[in-house]
Amino acid sequence: MKKLFIATAMVSMLTASAYAFGDDKKSEKKAEASYLLQAQFDADFENAKHVEWAVTDSRLQKATFELDGVYTTAFYDMNNVHVATTQHVAASELPADARKELAKAYSGYTIGLVIKYLGDDHAYFVDLANDKEEFLVKVDPAGGNISFFKQVK
Repeated sequence: MKKLFIATAMVSMLTASAYAFGDDKKSEKKAEASYLLQAQFDADFENAKHVEWAVTDSRLQKATFELDGVYTTAFYDMNNVHVATTQHVAASELPADARKELAKAYSGYTIGLVIKYLGDDHAYFVDLANDKEEFLVKVDPAGGNISFFKQVK
């Protein structure tokens, strides 16, 4: 249950900052990384550029940065332990089975942002929208299974 809460919080914060979906961005407070956190982050992401730090209401330390040209977010707990990483990726990175299923099941929707989640488990979160609604689905990279995740509008 804790893993699901952390994943939900991370993806919600990331989609909110990317699309300004809600007030999640307001719940973050800009912060400076401690020496220990910065050292751990530098070891984890040695090529990171343009790093910005914040602390979320769910008590996670969040670093947003560019890594090899990709918008990336890393989350650390308050003990400076890396919890998860998310990255914006192209829809073409989704498993082939999932791309086919998305095209079939959501033919009237446009794929927007695709977020790759790397934590205790791996998943993709795909923003789907049409004229009437917008929501996120979770894609399991192993089997390509798709499940509803969160209504956006």
